Amino acid sequence: MAIYGVGTLGLIPITLAACGNNASCTAELNRISALFNDKLKPVIQQLNTNLTDAKFTYLNPAPTEADIAASGFTILGEPCCQIGGGSGELCVRNSRPCNNRTQYIFWDGAHPTEAWNNLTAGIAFRSQSPSDADPFNIQELAQQ
Repeated sequence: MAIYGVGTLGLIPITLAACGNNASCTAELNRISALFNDKLKPVIQQLNTNLTDAKFTYLNPAPTEADIAASGFTILGEPCCQIGGGSGELCVRNSRPCNNRTQYIFWDGAHPTEAWNNLTAGIAFRSQSPSDADPFNIQELAQQ
């Protein structure tokens, strides 16, 4: 079973809007998400120890800056569409989304784009780095 950690909460467009210019607000959200992920990893190790007939792996939802740059993402904290629907995180009905979707991490105020999902899925599938997938990547997990 693959278990993703929590993404960097302080970089999501809706939280950036809620925090405004308060850098300590986004820093605190980022600290909380990192703390959660740090505490999740030992839980996954314990599950692998206690449930020997099952296999669990941790997946990091945040690619490195190098992966992000190499994949062509240039618009990091803004949504691809005009937001305001739902509780403020969804695209406004009948609004026109951006033309360069592959450069955006976020589709709307909270949800990643297809391009971002493809990047994170590819890393989860093949990465050999324990910071990305630990103790297995998805390809290795499928072979267990």
